[in-house]
Amino acid sequence: MVAVLSKASISGMSFKTVLWFCAYAQYQPGDEEGDCGPGVAPQLALDPFCAVIGSNPRFGMMVVHTSTAELYGRLWCVYEVNASENSKVLCFGAMSMSYFQEYMARQLRNKESSEDICKCMSEEAKCWSKDDEIMIKAKIEMSIGYEALNTKILDFRVGACEAQANAFRPLVDFCEELFVRMWPGVETMSDEEKEEAMNSFILDMLLEGGIVPTVRAAGHFVGFHLLVNVAGDHADAAFLAQIMRMLRDESQVRHQGKCMITGMCCNDDEGNDMGVLPGFDPKKRKPDSFLERLMEDDELLSSCLKDLSYFQHPLGWLELGAGINLAAAIASDIGLTQESKNDNLEEVKDLFKRFDADGDGAISADELAKVLQATCGGGLSQHDCDLMLNAADKNQDGKIDVGEFIDWLAGSNVSK
Repeated sequence: MVAVLSKASISGMSFKTVLWFCAYAQYQPGDEEGDCGPGVAPQLALDPFCAVIGSNPRFGMMVVHTSTAELYGRLWCVYEVNASENSKVLCFGAMSMSYFQEYMARQLRNKESSEDICKCMSEEAKCWSKDDEIMIKAKIEMSIGYEALNTKILDFRVGACEAQANAFRPLVDFCEELFVRMWPGVETMSDEEKEEAMNSFILDMLLEGGIVPTVRAAGHFVGFHLLVNVAGDHADAAFLAQIMRMLRDESQVRHQGKCMITGMCCNDDEGNDMGVLPGFDPKKRKPDSFLERLMEDDELLSSCLKDLSYFQHPLGWLELGAGINLAAAIASDIGLTQESKNDNLEEVKDLFKRFDADGDGAISADELAKVLQATCGGGLSQHDCDLMLNAADKNQDGKIDVGEFIDWLAGSNVSK
């Protein structure tokens, strides 16, 4: 969930966007005697995956990597990533905080390369259904072949992992600077000793003891916000009370005795304010004292759960976990919000002209990528730029007009 929400938060993708999940790996009524049906086989005969891909979904396909299962050990997943890229559907990776934590640990502690961590052996992937396995392997063998498919998936997976690592780079730099200032005897260490100690410090600060579990706590809060909004009128007092109990329950998260609310505080263990971390939009931050009020004030917590436009603190953490929300940052710089978008149209139009390099009245994919990559020092992947283009391009004509540009920026500061 956190992986999906983090990607959505930095792309300008509305939280009302409808997602299609392939659930055929779960039990389907129809495969046992007496079931109502249809079972898996009749459903797969309709080729639902290709039907979805063939509809050219606006945001493409998000491939979620998780630490609890080897994604590319499942033959259907291997097949679907390949089919999506062949169909020219935007295919991009997202990863859970636990998965990214393992990736970073293997790099920093074990000195493994991205290629070693991300290698794929598609020929060893399995299916529960032998018929499906025979069918998919036949398609692979008759077309791209296993070696080329492994290379294709390796490139995709490395790109996704390195994009996530790049998003965390400002935080890694922050930890490295902190290490040099705080670590005793650093001046007398050999280069090898210094590197080993620094890597351990980064993993402790960034992953195991700090930012990763905090991003996870923020993701849970946003997840409950979405649940409350989906419930609508059914979210009665008892429903909200149960959610608030879960948010305040320390047993729900693995974060040094903190709960989902206090887990989003910016203080370290000794109560020293760490300040606004690199990549955290300062205008989204709420002070720790506000979060502490949420632990006691049911009415305030209920209001924040229902409306994140007032309480954007968890969105700030999600963005920090996946990379800066450039649309929100640009909007913040010029004071643009959904409510004020008609008040400074001239300033927004002047900004639009900076993106529209050829002056044809629309921002192309190349023009958007050029400005965005320059804005963040080249640390943005083409996939990220394509995703943001799709978020802004409401009529899906492959470019952004002035109206779409204004709506994209104005809507980027709130969850809608």
